[in-house]
Amino acid sequence: DTMRYQRNTQQLEQAAEQLASTDELLATLDEALTDPLGDDAAAFYAERRDEVEQGVTALEAAERTASDAMQGLRESREKEVADSLMSASSSRVTMLEQGWAILEAGDGVADDYQAFEDAWAQVLEADELARESAELISAGSQDAIAESKQKSQEALDALTAARSTMDSIAQATEGIEVEAQLAYLDKRIEALGYAIASDAALEARDTGEAQVQNDAYTAAEQEAAALAEALPEDPGQPVLDAFQKKIADNIESYDSARGQASTSDAILRDYLGASSK
Repeated sequence: DTMRYQRNTQQLEQAAEQLASTDELLATLDEALTDPLGDDAAAFYAERRDEVEQGVTALEAAERTASDAMQGLRESREKEVADSLMSASSSRVTMLEQGWAILEAGDGVADDYQAFEDAWAQVLEADELARESAELISAGSQDAIAESKQKSQEALDALTAARSTMDSIAQATEGIEVEAQLAYLDKRIEALGYAIASDAALEARDTGEAQVQNDAYTAAEQEAAALAEALPEDPGQPVLDAFQKKIADNIESYDSARGQASTSDAILRDYLGASSK
């Protein structure tokens, strides 16, 4: 019995060592997850897949070792330690798996976010082109009208490109909601169509048709201004919102496992500290 007891206590120490072998990995993961779209998170995801798999293997071995030891332990204190080792191992496995899932979900999100930001830069470019187009009309010459129409066309192309970018990303990525953005851009595109038609009428010296088209342009721009009220302050917000929604359950599981692991670790620190004295 004494030999069995010694073997069981040695198994506890072995399990504790297997558990401790994942300390640095988990600490680095935990730090990376403070900003799952940051550089540290991207580096962890790119470089440490094998270590995560090895960590899971080590923790599963620690849990088995502690479970085997539990069978022959006599002292309630040591049984508590074995139980804590099993709990800590299981919790750490959950942390690695859920943490990795969060990083995996974040892969590519920064690119999509930047694409939305770039698309909105095209919208701002279109705004400037539309203003320049309106200023040229006041000059009244045929050359100015032709240049005005060209700038309106360039503005329309910029808005169309921005719309295409946002829509294609939203179609490819579940959860990105761009209904408000598309409604706004569609109305702006419609308005510029009227502006181009008005310029074309002026080129043909049909001032009556030009006025009709200009009135339609003004009305559409007013509708667009109302639709703009629903737009987020940050153009890339739909990408971030979709990401947060996607990882919500993973974060909850990770945080729960993190709390359980912390509780178990505290018991283990007390035991290991006492047994080393």
